[in-house]
Amino acid sequence: MTEPENQEDRSAPSEVVAADHSGTSENSEKYADFAARALAALIDGVIVAIPINILFGGPSQIASGMNALILALAFLGYKVYFETSDWQATPGKMLMRLKVQTVSGGRLEYQQAVIRSTPYWLPSLLGFLSGILAFIAALVAVVSFVAVMSRERNQGYHDTAAGSVVVKV
Repeated sequence: MTEPENQEDRSAPSEVVAADHSGTSENSEKYADFAARALAALIDGVIVAIPINILFGGPSQIASGMNALILALAFLGYKVYFETSDWQATPGKMLMRLKVQTVSGGRLEYQQAVIRSTPYWLPSLLGFLSGILAFIAALVAVVSFVAVMSRERNQGYHDTAAGSVVVKV
């Protein structure tokens, strides 16, 4: 039953891109800007990290071994749960009056949310395996976040890969 929605979502980007070239301020104003998204991410980071710090022994312990794996899974679960929910937004995004949606305006499916949240959980997961891999993943995540400032629809590469956009509500 979800197949038609997936096909619809995949065909919609060309329509949305065409609308973005219309020059109307309505289209450019509906997408969330970098500052709002960065502040929402900071809020979400605090919401996830504080309980993990309390439960598992502080920031120095989180960066090591099994705690890095726990942090990765916490970020993955948090982002996927909230961004596929009826809210379509994490608490940080809700506070900033933002939501995540498919490029055609629908709610993300689980696999889209996992892809979209990769910059948040992959560096921690790779930190569990190797410090250099975590550094490389974090660098790629930063590039994706910075892309929000210069790309059409204010999409990071993780948004493009997931077929999603962050919009103002």
